[in-house]
Amino acid sequence: MIYISYRKMAVRDILNELRIQIYIFVEKYTIILAKFFGYPENPGMPIIEPGTHAKWRIYTYLPTRKTSNFPPITVPENLVQAIFGKWPVTNHIDRVIFENKLDGYYNFYILNFKNIFFLPDWLSEFIQIRFNLCLDIGVLELARDVGFLIIFLYYKLLETRLMTFWFLTINPYTRPWVYFLGITDWIEELAGGFVPTILGVDTLPGFFITFVGYIGDSLNHLVFTMPFLPSEGRQAKMMINGELKDIIVFRHLPILWYKYPIPEDVKEFWYYKRPDILDYMIKNYQNLDIDFYPTSILKEIYEHQDQHLTNSDMIKDMSTQITSENIDSIYAFSNYLNYYQEECSNFFVKIGDRLIS
Repeated sequence: MIYISYRKMAVRDILNELRIQIYIFVEKYTIILAKFFGYPENPGMPIIEPGTHAKWRIYTYLPTRKTSNFPPITVPENLVQAIFGKWPVTNHIDRVIFENKLDGYYNFYILNFKNIFFLPDWLSEFIQIRFNLCLDIGVLELARDVGFLIIFLYYKLLETRLMTFWFLTINPYTRPWVYFLGITDWIEELAGGFVPTILGVDTLPGFFITFVGYIGDSLNHLVFTMPFLPSEGRQAKMMINGELKDIIVFRHLPILWYKYPIPEDVKEFWYYKRPDILDYMIKNYQNLDIDFYPTSILKEIYEHQDQHLTNSDMIKDMSTQITSENIDSIYAFSNYLNYYQEECSNFFVKIGDRLIS
């Protein structure tokens, strides 16, 4: 028993000595490696405050928006949905609209996350100017839902195509399976040489179906900012349901309404149905060269002003003519008085001369 205990102590001492030697070895070669990179003169990476020299640092503190997996998990609510499946829908980010006399009437904010994204400024401007989609974004949301549905259907086709290769009893080159190959294998013909084969298994379909799923899920995080450009958003914080949330706020006058004429349907809506918005725009942005009135109303105003100016010119001409005629009459009358005054004076002078003589 004593021999066994001494033997255990000897093994323990050997392990302790080995551990110490490992520590010394690691410390020695760590110092050598650090000196190779300039230690101790090199203090390491400089400290950068969040938001300076690196734009991405602004978003490091933001939470990640979580949505259902793609394809979305569908819980059937009736027998038809249990057989054919539930209609997939997008899980988009809601825009919270608010209006007041201080900030304007087209303000909104959205919750800020790391994984949300917007259209580029040039594309958002093109859509708003060329297609006149600045306030009613229902068409854009419908296009997003249709795109989501198309990607979902294509994902199901890819999934079916992959499953057919795992069943040896199914010949994928017979009908109807060959149709799935015709729809989905075009990508393999284009990118087949860029993705390696591992253990005889083609990895391209797996990578491609993952990419399609990522695109479909990204549509849940796409936000439309009309009538503002995405770059006009400002980050802020707001208390929502007792919690401090990070938000992106869009408010005041959209830049496109300054660069380009405001759409006529918007100005007509202000003039006929929401004069309070029109008054706000005129009061707060009257120093800008912007026409807030509809073109038809401005045309009537200009025509009325032209007519008023024409009438004023006629009155001015008439008064000028009357004045000139009066002046001529007065001048003629004055000459007439001067003539007869001279005749009267001569008459009285002659009478005086006769009386004296």
